[in-house]
Amino acid sequence: KLASKLMEGDSEILKKIQKTFGEESVVNGMLNRKLLRKKLFSDKKELKKMNDITNKVLREHVAEIIQKMRRINKYSFIVVEAAVLFESGLYRLMDKNIWVDVSIENSVKRVKTRDNNTEKQVRDIYLRQTELENIKGNVDILISNNGSKSELRKTFNKTVLPELMNL
Repeated sequence: KLASKLMEGDSEILKKIQKTFGEESVVNGMLNRKLLRKKLFSDKKELKKMNDITNKVLREHVAEIIQKMRRINKYSFIVVEAAVLFESGLYRLMDKNIWVDVSIENSVKRVKTRDNNTEKQVRDIYLRQTELENIKGNVDILISNNGSKSELRKTFNKTVLPELMNL
């Protein structure tokens, strides 16, 4: 959501997006998400173009937020949830990187329900995302999210929470 807010709040980024993806990609200062989703997740080259436009800005903004929070020194740890954590290079700013893995079957089922997308749309998005195999060396903690919310909570409390408390 932060990336979306940054894009929609930055006229220079919006201009770049419009120039790259066409006039109809930005309407009244707002991203045409439906059109962009269709373009970006049906062609890896298009997704790379968008990432080239947005990742540097996102990385700089998150780094700024983290620095401010560390200066305040009020927080034991800071959690950054980002779908593009690895693609954007944000993972380099983190003390620990957690990968929450889910099967394509579970992902399709959940996202179809949540976003009212077709199975094909969800599979296209899933297939364009970073695969665990490509970033394993940068993952400190790997947890599975193929069970229930209760199982995920138990795994988090057993695996992730102790690691965070040791930071």
